Amino acid sequence: MAITNIMQIGNRRIGPHEKAFIIAEVGLAHEGSLGLAHQYIDAIAKAGADAVKFQTHIPEAESTVDELFRVPFSYGDKTRWDYWARTGFDTEGWQGLADHCKNKGIIFLSSPFSVQAVELLDGLGMPAFKVASGNLTNPEILQSMVATGKPLIFSSGLSSWTDLQSISQFCETNGVQAALLQCISQYPSPLDAVGLNIITDIESKLGLISGISDHSGTVYPALA
Repeated sequence: MAITNIMQIGNRRIGPHEKAFIIAEVGLAHEGSLGLAHQYIDAIAKAGADAVKFQTHIPEAESTVDELFRVPFSYGDKTRWDYWARTGFDTEGWQGLADHCKNKGIIFLSSPFSVQAVELLDGLGMPAFKVASGNLTNPEILQSMVATGKPLIFSSGLSSWTDLQSISQFCETNGVQAALLQCISQYPSPLDAVGLNIITDIESKLGLISGISDHSGTVYPALA
């Protein structure tokens, strides 16, 4: 299946024969510090990436005060609600980050984890949505993103090939500009499990623009 679509994100064309589109991941590494988040933007712009990506969590929209950690990792937070609240920003904070990216000439992206987060980010004028691998089968969030008319970038994560075929059909049915990134949900992922060969399978079998969402902690998969 030949790739027929070209994605347009901001001033960048993404697809066959186009320059690689490099997204620098911040996620929640800022630990709730708005100042540190802005410093990441400065460093990423200086390094020459095309975009920076965060995560947008709204506690009351995706959790409860009684939800414990599925995998304990935080010494400072008793529950997932506490963690989302501590590491989240209000609308003004997110607007400041988006404006900073614009001033630095890089694209602001974030993965929303609720419909409310989709609405917040859309209101900031974010040009595309990064869909976290855990939301590939979440119809409510996916439909809210489709309603914005913006391109979607998916990560495969723990998805089965059947799940990925469903995503390809979903994008075709809804006329969505889309890319699917090969991704291993293991932190860090060993190099022999990265699966670079799946990138060409995604392109040839699903007809989607493809790339890699790398969790290896090394530069080698991206270089390859």
